[in-house]
Amino acid sequence: MKGCTTAGVFLCGLLFWSMGKEDAMIRVNGEARMLEEGVNLLDFLGQEGYQAARIAVEKNGEIVPKSSYGETMLHDGDVLEIVSFVGGG
Repeated sequence: MKGCTTAGVFLCGLLFWSMGKEDAMIRVNGEARMLEEGVNLLDFLGQEGYQAARIAVEKNGEIVPKSSYGETMLHDGDVLEIVSFVGGG
């Protein structure tokens, strides 16, 4: 590309790569989070370091069954409450 700086080419490439990808704003335990639109709950939980066997998840006021985590898609405006179970006595 004639007349383009290396940084300019990089930024143009980054812009082109990100086109078509949309971000979603969700709330997790009261905190705003950005994520790529269309991520499922199971993948999100794994990325965040949660162990599915030790948590319960509420999405938009409804409990999500563990068996549905993989099919439950996250979208802009969703609200998650994630509760971790802790052992002890």
